[in-house]
Amino acid sequence: GLYSLSAPNHKPIAQAQWQTIGENQITGAISDLYLHNNNLYIATDHGLYTCDISQPLTTPHFPLHPNDLNAANQLRHLCMDDDGVLWMTSPTGLHALLPNRQIAHFHYSDLPEGGFSSICYVHDTLYLGTFHQGVYFFSISNASYGLYKSCLQPISALQAIGNDTLLIA
Repeated sequence: GLYSLSAPNHKPIAQAQWQTIGENQITGAISDLYLHNNNLYIATDHGLYTCDISQPLTTPHFPLHPNDLNAANQLRHLCMDDDGVLWMTSPTGLHALLPNRQIAHFHYSDLPEGGFSSICYVHDTLYLGTFHQGVYFFSISNASYGLYKSCLQPISALQAIGNDTLLIA
């Protein structure tokens, strides 16, 4: 499930109030959270959920495939580009929640085994970690993929520092 802990007036966290978010609405394990303005995006193994944290907590569901057990619904990581497009990785590849709330899929014929494990956005480019084949890139403006850096270690996280440094874990 998803919970929030709040400790008003700088009380010790041990005295924090525990609140369930989206109780009985979010199904499946949660793999990532992304907050943009008041919109919380929740990646699960049953698709994407969203909620406006300033409103009563309801969680619209955006499955990437109509079959709830399909691997496309097993979201791993989230990031957002400068145009407000939410990008998502899964075992079946790269997906996006467009500003019109439609889901788009970006097919890659040479998808690495296991799909993409992590994602990071840097100025018109998505960097995509894999489990044993390194880091790929996806040019948003050209809708094209390529290998950025090959390595045999699993890539669990990517983080950009400015426009010229990519941290790879």
